[in-house]
Amino acid sequence: MKVLIFLGDIIFDSNNKPIGDSIKKINDWIEGGADVGYLTKRSGFVELKAIKDACKENGLNESHIHARLGDTTFVEMVETLKPAILIETSTSSEKEKTVGERLKSELKVKSVVLERGMGLDALPDKPEELNIREEEVTPEVE
Repeated sequence: MKVLIFLGDIIFDSNNKPIGDSIKKINDWIEGGADVGYLTKRSGFVELKAIKDACKENGLNESHIHARLGDTTFVEMVETLKPAILIETSTSSEKEKTVGERLKSELKVKSVVLERGMGLDALPDKPEELNIREEEVTPEVE
């Protein structure tokens, strides 16, 4: 199962520090058979190097980072990468609608929308538990 996660505000904060146990959760998913990739809105050389270094320092494969280039939209990137699960925040794409809401329904990408800065802690430890109906996956914030 392919999982695509926005790096900012889910895995790393603005200082490139891991949020909660997001790194452990990702490693658990990878050990469970998930193919995990990452999206970032960072585009400058220095910004991309910093996030790649943060991934490398935390044991994440920085070659799985997909940065938006030129006029390519996040929707186009997700449609090309074809994940089973997309994990984002309501502000990941800086648009009124989330990326998941703007995807073609025939792609059948399950979108999990987390609160900004929440990390992955509220999500299941097993990757196969992510692939259930969207309304069952989206965690409630207290």
